[in-house]
Amino acid sequence: MQLEKDLRTQVELMRKQKKERKQELKLLQEQDQELCEILCMPHYEIDITSVPSLEELNQFRQHVATLRETKVCSHSYF
Repeated sequence: MQLEKDLRTQVELMRKQKKERKQELKLLQEQDQELCEILCMPHYEIDITSVPSLEELNQFRQHVATLRETKVCSHSYF
């Protein structure tokens, strides 16, 4: 019985992580789309049908941060 309880707890934790990662992915995609349109750059390539790994989310976060920096730098020249 304890094993079943532990497994159920792990499944719930994994469902929560999945939901959080999908939400962050959606937010990053929206930011990427907006910034790429402003900067006339191609969108970040990521599989939106699966749950991203932590590494994939970190890479996507870095990409969006780089786009933000590029936007700030390009607007400071005008």
